[in-house]
Amino acid sequence: MPTRRVLKKQAKALILSNYGKALKLNILPVLGILLFGFILGIGLIYWVDGQIYFSAVDENTTSNLTDNFFARVMIKLVITMFMTGIMYQMLDWFRSGNKDFKFKDLFTGFRHKYVFGLFVLYCIQFIFITLWTFALIIPGIIKRYSYSQSYYIYKDCVDNDQTSTNSFADYVTMSRQLMDGHKAELFILELSFIGWFILVLLTFGLASFWVIPYYNATMVAYYDNLRKETI
Repeated sequence: MPTRRVLKKQAKALILSNYGKALKLNILPVLGILLFGFILGIGLIYWVDGQIYFSAVDENTTSNLTDNFFARVMIKLVITMFMTGIMYQMLDWFRSGNKDFKFKDLFTGFRHKYVFGLFVLYCIQFIFITLWTFALIIPGIIKRYSYSQSYYIYKDCVDNDQTSTNSFADYVTMSRQLMDGHKAELFILELSFIGWFILVLLTFGLASFWVIPYYNATMVAYYDNLRKETI
């Protein structure tokens, strides 16, 4: 398995080969972070003035949404499917080295051939990780890394017409087997980006124009190299 430095070098090479393409593919999450940065900045202004509130937001509505467990789960589901679709496109680009994108490709996770499977995988992982977390926090975190590659494995099986003999639970099992001995490795790889994400916060989201494409490219490079190692 390549080192973190090699994986990041591969990711940088991909992004720098066509930064416009990388930004176009990641533009919606970048804009989402910029919006968060803008809200954070406004919040700091109100805090400096001694007025910690947002006059344009109905506090009761926000509180009700936050307290609604079902709403939080559904929002996370939509975000997961959306981000998974982006990662699928990044993975195809990483493998081919030359792939054109259209705006509709940002919604790959909602395409007919993926959407149901991603929904079921999300539900399975949510249930398993929640149960492990209820048992103890640490096992829940460990299982999150064990199941982290299941969406990628599902994509490869769908694209290669290898889904007929697999149940959805099989993809979670395959991810667990693939990550055997690699969970700490992925944890440290993600942890190595903490400085970059602090920079995103300090710049109120502006650094995300580089950090988000770079991080996503590194994650697909990790999966592709790990997959090749086990074949």
